[in-house]
Amino acid sequence: MIFLAEIELVLLTYAEYPAPIGADAYQRNQPTTNRSLRAFAQRHDLPLADAAARIHNLLSDGAAPSRYFHNDRSHPNARGYEQIAPLVADIFEVRSIDQR
Repeated sequence: MIFLAEIELVLLTYAEYPAPIGADAYQRNQPTTNRSLRAFAQRHDLPLADAAARIHNLLSDGAAPSRYFHNDRSHPNARGYEQIAPLVADIFEVRSIDQR
């Protein structure tokens, strides 16, 4: 069986760990980067998996950031990726072809 998808590019926003007071420029610019990615995807009709929005929604319900991020405060942990992966998977319209 072969699985085909007609997706060439998927954009993924950066899952933002809440920037602490005194954060460096990189952390402060994450929201700007994500806004730019969203605008670029819309302008070029590209699929976008909005990891930032998903994580923001989870954290706005009172969850601690450590529930979804490694202690490096930059990368999602397994639980965070469990929340992000379906966003990417939903973009792919996969159909199977039986090779007989």
